Amino acid sequence: MPVFPRAAKAMPLLATPPRFPEAFKSWGQSGKGQMRSTGILGREWEETYPILDTSLPAVRALLTSINKGLREGTVWQVKHPYWNTRLGDATGSPGTPLVNGSAQTGASLNIDGFWANSCSAPINIDQAPWTSVFTPIVTPAAAIAPDGTLTAVRIQDDNATNEESRNFALTVTNNSQTHLAGVYVRKRAVSGAYPALYMQLTGGTIGTSGVVVVNPLTGTYNFSTNFAGVIDVDENWWFVWAGLTNNSTGNTTMNVQLRPAFNNTGSTTAVVSTQGSTEFWGVRIQLNVNTPTLPVKPWLRTGDLVQINGLPVVLDQTADLVLLGASAVLSVHPPVFVGQSPLDNTAVVVDPANIYFNAVLVEVGDFPPMDSTRYIDAGLTLKWREQPL
Repeated sequence: MPVFPRAAKAMPLLATPPRFPEAFKSWGQSGKGQMRSTGILGREWEETYPILDTSLPAVRALLTSINKGLREGTVWQVKHPYWNTRLGDATGSPGTPLVNGSAQTGASLNIDGFWANSCSAPINIDQAPWTSVFTPIVTPAAAIAPDGTLTAVRIQDDNATNEESRNFALTVTNNSQTHLAGVYVRKRAVSGAYPALYMQLTGGTIGTSGVVVVNPLTGTYNFSTNFAGVIDVDENWWFVWAGLTNNSTGNTTMNVQLRPAFNNTGSTTAVVSTQGSTEFWGVRIQLNVNTPTLPVKPWLRTGDLVQINGLPVVLDQTADLVLLGASAVLSVHPPVFVGQSPLDNTAVVVDPANIYFNAVLVEVGDFPPMDSTRYIDAGLTLKWREQPL
């Protein structure tokens, strides 16, 4: 049984809860009720999509599936949007944002965001205080970043005798705590040269360093830092992160380097003759972490399901929400009503359930343009009917 596509940029903004159709009933002139059971026809729900961008592969796949389903009467395995979840590596994509502030109600919810950032230039990797190691070719505005802006920076290593990169240096405390660094790395259709995130602590009697090297095609990685991970952000980006622990020997300078072509094997040993280019964006650095853990999910998208106090709500954004700060605001529906307000620091569970229905498309509709200041600017409606097997 085919699976109906659910993907970023092609998700509905609203959906009605699955419900059983009402039984037939009528009243005669005598006032006596006449009723008949409907039998098992399955639950029904309706979905409302935003205006869709048909240049996106995910949207074209959605429209193709709708046409195919209507023409052939396809019974799909489909996830109701309020129970939609994104598949992925459970060890690479968890992260639990926490409610920031008590007694919150309405359609907006303040949450704790991503790591507090000690990188003063997370986006402008092509500018100071970033510096070049040897002479890489650095191209700003080289690709669309995870937040939809043309701000990703391409770094190219074109030197066959030296390993070229961009470096960010900052002062750290001489202690034995761990420092975290992370960066968005653009995916590629072929593996090619493997990019790397390199960390180094210097200035003391015993320096320390490490690297996490990622396959840009598959996301598999190797690392020599104390901690590392790769998160599958979307169809175009990985988020690569690492943690390096200081050793109380006088190290007070940390270097974070973005290396576009570390080697061609994925090992943690550099091969200086390797050449190639990689796009980077959104560097994160957090200092003095006592207990390193996987970072809070650095991205939440339109249609993502979150769960608050056990109640499912759906992110109601018009564009991707990338949590680049220490706090963020989620727009959610249904709204949080009085009496349902979560306590401060309550976990906001991302992507909890994964519930499939066997269902067919029974109706497709369209909406005329609306006043989007008061209503969702809807572009497509679908009506589903469950087909119990």
